[in-house]
Amino acid sequence: MAASSERRRRADIVRYWRAVEMFSPQKVEKTSPPKGMYPVESRSPLPWEEGHPVRRRNPGRNMVRQHTVYCGVYPVASVRDVLLDVFGSSEEDHDGRVDGDSALLAFEVTDEGLLVQDSITFSACAWATGRSRKPGPGAQGWLDGFEAEADACEGVVLGVGDGKVTIADTAPGRRQRPFAGLLCEITVGAVGGALNAVLGPVLGDLAVGALSGAVDAVADGGARRSARREDEGSLDESPLDEGNAADAEDGDEAPPRLGEKPLTVRDLSAVTRWVAEQFGVTDDLRPETIRVQCKSVSRRKAGRSGGSDFLNSFIAADLGLVAGSLSKDEPGPALRDYLTASTTLRGVRASTSSTNPERYSTAFSPSISRSGDGLRRRSTRWC
Repeated sequence: MAASSERRRRADIVRYWRAVEMFSPQKVEKTSPPKGMYPVESRSPLPWEEGHPVRRRNPGRNMVRQHTVYCGVYPVASVRDVLLDVFGSSEEDHDGRVDGDSALLAFEVTDEGLLVQDSITFSACAWATGRSRKPGPGAQGWLDGFEAEADACEGVVLGVGDGKVTIADTAPGRRQRPFAGLLCEITVGAVGGALNAVLGPVLGDLAVGALSGAVDAVADGGARRSARREDEGSLDESPLDEGNAADAEDGDEAPPRLGEKPLTVRDLSAVTRWVAEQFGVTDDLRPETIRVQCKSVSRRKAGRSGGSDFLNSFIAADLGLVAGSLSKDEPGPALRDYLTASTTLRGVRASTSSTNPERYSTAFSPSISRSGDGLRRRSTRWC
């Protein structure tokens, strides 16, 4: 019994660190055309469309433009407001207002407006903020399941990128705020029985309906892309593929996986609204803004993901794995000693707290001091 209690205590400490990291998103830069960051507006062209100011700039010799789209930009301070509302304030909470913005999701787009399929990233912070409302921190494992839901939501984004998910104007009479200046949404098709049974508890009926059509569309599009490559027997001979052909000849990289249609403001607006509703943060975070960062990349790298997680902590997922292992197995000597209660080190039996570290209101605060279990932390990054 004592060993089981100690394993649970160690795992709870690491889960607490993981919660801190989940609520510590990476920042999205403010709109600044001189720095290549542009707002998305309903009546203005996108950076990959003719008429946008960036089209007048030369990307450079042997370079092409590529764009990072940040859908659902929200102030990070709004997350802190939600957590204070859920957990209440604390005398140990010494942080001031948290500045800066983050976003619900981000992905890369080619200069032709095609989605780079392996670049899609969802915000763990936004998802966790929604989870703090429902099911709430009183539910066991309330911060578990982000990866599964992100994987499922990715199917909808891929479907939008292939033009296989229907987008329509929002129903009249519904009181809704515009996203990027537009009132449109992803429409819901029939729900497949098997898909509903598997994903219903995670996504809900509304999401499963949209995802059902998206998954079918992605599978169909992938099959057609594969067949087209076999028929042609080679890569497309467009200028953007010259470097890719060289890469393929060297055997270094496969051709980039891209969407099948240029994305529009309407596409971006609808998918942002869908993710905001799915995460349950439409009212709390007001994530109605979209921004696009324009950059130049080597022609040989056109259409390829930079491999970065644009929005999330770099270590939150690893901390989740560590916590899962600690709940079942004994850690190595270094980690065991680090997680040992300071009172135990002094030869005094540590009292067991009934409070779950995940539920502390300081989950968003970078300043933590808990002498009872030996935890000392003064920054939002655990290294």
